[in-house]
Amino acid sequence: MRGSAIVLLALGCAGMRVPEVRPTGGISGVVVDAASGAPLADALVIVRGPGGALSPPTISGDKGDFLLAPLPPGAHDFVVERAGYKPATASHVPVEGGFYSTVTVNLRADPAATDREAALVPPVFLSGPDPHYPSLIVPVEGQVLVRCVITTAGLVRDCIPDANPTAVGPIIDELQARRYRPALRDGEPFEVCYTFRLDLRTSGFW
Repeated sequence: MRGSAIVLLALGCAGMRVPEVRPTGGISGVVVDAASGAPLADALVIVRGPGGALSPPTISGDKGDFLLAPLPPGAHDFVVERAGYKPATASHVPVEGGFYSTVTVNLRADPAATDREAALVPPVFLSGPDPHYPSLIVPVEGQVLVRCVITTAGLVRDCIPDANPTAVGPIIDELQARRYRPALRDGEPFEVCYTFRLDLRTSGFW
């Protein structure tokens, strides 16, 4: 399923060559238990590139949602890990500039999993506003995922929505005013991407 297209307008003066711009895209997905189909929160999603990870690891949200963006057009691989489950790899997921591919990742329980594999602690909300949909903006129905980076200092930055970027702009400002206890891996804070789900129909936030 495609999200809203990102339209790029280039204006050039006569005689000036405007460099070609390749719009980025992304991958919108959900992590589920392979046996029950239940969504899995706190799964770690890492996009691999020729030189290693393309961005900070992403942690799935309460509904198992994750958003990988921005990504250059082409085929991308990523691995998904979660305590108590066997890692899963998604290969050659296509990304088209200006659109989002959608995927479902099924994780299978691992009876041999040890406590050491449960070393990931997701970010914990500390303070900040509860984002709401401004009444002055024309209502837009539906849900949108917003991918934000939560830094090792617990700050929220670089938020990217999967659709309706203009409509959710004021909400992104509120998201970036929030503060978190940073994610921990093996007891050490590390920078992660976290996916927030916004419900534009009810002015709610999950």
